This record gives sequence, C-alpha cells and structure tokens, in this order.
Amino acid sequence: SPPKIREIIEYDALKGKLRRCGVSARKLDDVMEGLVVSIAIRPEALQKEEKSGWSRIMVREFSPEIPAIRIWFTFDSEKVHIERVDLLAEFL
Repeated sequence: SPPKIREIIEYDALKGKLRRCGVSARKLDDVMEGLVVSIAIRPEALQKEEKSGWSRIMVREFSPEIPAIRIWFTFDSEKVHIERVDLLAEFL
C-alpha cells in the first residue's frame, strides 16, 4: 500500500516563511517537495528535541538560491504542524 501522507497544516505560511528566509522563487517548489517527502511521510524518522518535543529538519544551503534553514515541527497520525522556521545564518 502507498505510504500515508500527513497534511502539513501551515503549508502556505511555510512557503512564505521560506521565501522571507531567502529561498529563491525558482527553488521554492523543489524545497517544498523535499519537505513533504521528509516530514509528511516519515516524520518519526527525524530528530526530536527532548525538552520541547519538537522534531526538526535542516534544509541544506545551496547558495545563492537556498540558505541553510532549520524547521521545527510537531506531528500526529494525520497532521504536521510547523512550529518555527530559523534561518541558520542568524545563529552563527
């Protein structure tokens, strides 16, 4: 049977946050497609932070069109909720 795909609740808001972080319009769909495959199908495979219970995924930098980004999220059996999007250059 095909894998279950959870709904990313804040999908459009996430696209907007990625654009504001500097992801180029040309690469935005590619980044979103990768995120859907990673966090909507197998979120339990990603690292979870003990204290908050949030899971995270990193978007690798591919300059100049994709900056390094960390996305924090929570999930249940049906949905993925985006909790926070961090531009990693802000933390260096």
